[in-house]
Amino acid sequence: MKYFAVTPDDCTPALLTARLAALRRCGVSFLYLRSPLLYNEYARVLPAVGASGMMPILPCRFAERLADFPAGLHATSSEHHALERLCAARAAVTTVSCHTAEDAVRMLDGGAHYVFVSPVFRPYSKPGDSRPLFPLQDIAALTARFGDRVVLLGGMTPGRVRRLRDELRQDFSVAGISMFFGAGHDPVP
Repeated sequence: MKYFAVTPDDCTPALLTARLAALRRCGVSFLYLRSPLLYNEYARVLPAVGASGMMPILPCRFAERLADFPAGLHATSSEHHALERLCAARAAVTTVSCHTAEDAVRMLDGGAHYVFVSPVFRPYSKPGDSRPLFPLQDIAALTARFGDRVVLLGGMTPGRVRRLRDELRQDFSVAGISMFFGAGHDPVP
């Protein structure tokens, strides 16, 4: 199991650098720098993320601008030619957000290293989110085929991760915003 922390929308460079050691202690290997407040600060924060032992992941639209920094790239499955852009950039890690099992299979078979499937549970970071939950039977089929290349996102807590381990009996990875940046949740053991 791998852990992907995702920055909340209001994450500043100061908050990010203050949280790096704690994220690493929680076992986070990848840090998706999604906050718009970080976009103009990538050149400053990427070295700190890398030095902490985590692989930074950036939105794919920054691939050309930040080609000199070792980082992964993330796209949504709805972005036109998302996977082609990721593969062409030769990123160390490529991740794609998917909301259907068909998209997840297409992206993983097409060369993505990981897919974020969501929402698994109602996201704490998006209280008004009413999208349908990702079906557990689809998660089971994906994890049986792709293992920890399937990253579960949405409402993740340590208790829910343990429950999913018991129910799925397959390897998977976990991504979280509130789980790693929110208050009131213990880190996943």
